Amino acid sequence: MTTLDSAFGVLAVAGTAAFFASLCAGFVVHRWLAKWQVIDRPNERSSHVRPTVRGGGLEIMAVVFLGGLGAA
Repeated sequence: MTTLDSAFGVLAVAGTAAFFASLCAGFVVHRWLAKWQVIDRPNERSSHVRPTVRGGGLEIMAVVFLGGLGAA
């Protein structure tokens, strides 16, 4: 096994772990935001037609932050 194969394997595992961590965190954050009614109500300038939970990028930022801490 070459160094390149080893590095690819590590990146593949890290990417898969980040994907699943983000997916799980997304469900948790979405439920939390809906519970606390952090909802964007549509108006004439909105691109959506029904109330939508906003703040979904929080879980992505949390996963990126925790991944950075783990990599350091």
